[in-house]
Amino acid sequence: SNSTHQLRLPDMTSGTMTLLTLPVFQLDAVDGYTFTLDVYRNTTSYPEEGLRIFASNASTLDTAAVELAFISRNYQTASTSGTTEIPAESVSNWYTYELSIPLEGLVHIFVRGESRYGSSTYMDNFVVTKLPECREVKNLKASDITTSSAQIRFTKTPSPEYDFVVTTQAIKPDTLASVAASLIVYRDTIDTMVVALSALQPSTDYYVYVQGLCTDTTASEWASASFMTRCLEEVPYVMNFDNTSDRKPLKGSSTEMIPSCWEGGYSSSSYTSYIQNNTTSATYAYSAPSALRLYSGSSSNSYVVLPELNASLDTLQLTFKARAMYQGSTSMNNYATSTYAHSIKVGTMTNPDSISTFRLLETYVLDEVSSPTTSGDYWENVTIYLQGAKGKYIALVSEFDKANYVWIDNLEVSKAPDCIAPSGISVVAKTDGADVKWNS
Repeated sequence: SNSTHQLRLPDMTSGTMTLLTLPVFQLDAVDGYTFTLDVYRNTTSYPEEGLRIFASNASTLDTAAVELAFISRNYQTASTSGTTEIPAESVSNWYTYELSIPLEGLVHIFVRGESRYGSSTYMDNFVVTKLPECREVKNLKASDITTSSAQIRFTKTPSPEYDFVVTTQAIKPDTLASVAASLIVYRDTIDTMVVALSALQPSTDYYVYVQGLCTDTTASEWASASFMTRCLEEVPYVMNFDNTSDRKPLKGSSTEMIPSCWEGGYSSSSYTSYIQNNTTSATYAYSAPSALRLYSGSSSNSYVVLPELNASLDTLQLTFKARAMYQGSTSMNNYATSTYAHSIKVGTMTNPDSISTFRLLETYVLDEVSSPTTSGDYWENVTIYLQGAKGKYIALVSEFDKANYVWIDNLEVSKAPDCIAPSGISVVAKTDGADVKWNS
């Protein structure tokens, strides 16, 4: 799709490997050269399908070869080989990767294609480059981002020290001398590749600049990266999903949107949760035009995570409107049935980027409808008390079932009452009275 000739690893039987051997290179320094290539990463399946790249002083690929990287065709798959990190990407596209060659002398580069019978893997633009003696740092990025902190990491270069700068506005780092002091959050000369930033402000953009200091008179080009700290919202917190300016793309998508301060994830890109727009309020939104759609499949589910709140979660309650929709044999049906049960798992997470941190508080099951009347009858009032919650974030998770939807609208997190109303009231009639049950 880049309109030039490319190399292709064909779609072959799972387990098939093909080997591409580049011409031999005469290199005069360890880690003094890089091998760069473009790879088309275009799926969320087959994480083991892709390209494994080696360097060796031998003319054949053997156990003495050094693995430089594995680049999966699955753009959501990250990998690490030695000190080289291949990141997960957000969308299907061409990506460029630069790999350091840790050998000198006569060096052979091998590209091994590893097929899983998914589809072809395309690559292009192979370049072997000699690096300058004073090199720009690579893989500069922020991680472990919270409302007030972040970890900054980058790959080590031969520089003994680095000029490390953090600002609240994008700048040209060569003009630091003229930058207002109020914009510089942090500046120091460091000799480590990991920096812990603290005392940051919520919902704030930060810009990071790093320059290698090779000698008293020699410095590398500046590397740069940026990140935004997570949101910290006030209680009561209200979300009706209607504000189109308060949205961002769901990770891995350019069109499916969630609220700007929320996070979301899924086990399959075919079953995701995002904001659905519709002008028919009774069908897709309790209050038009938008609501949140939780979606699940027979072996896949999805989730959304609310922003951090400025109150202890175990003092709060969560309320929202909910309704079900299932995919029947001929059409979409706007209610829950015994065959296509619907539930919403409500819990907490300590890390909004990792569903493994989810801890269940309550599973809310929507009422079944055996004889539907009009489509607007099936919105339910849901109240979840968060007593016992220990995480930092509230999360909503869809069930595993058959292509089912749950719509959520008019969500609010507020302080729980001191005296909580009972829930789960049920009545069973008898000839001389009734049995009434409820949850304490």
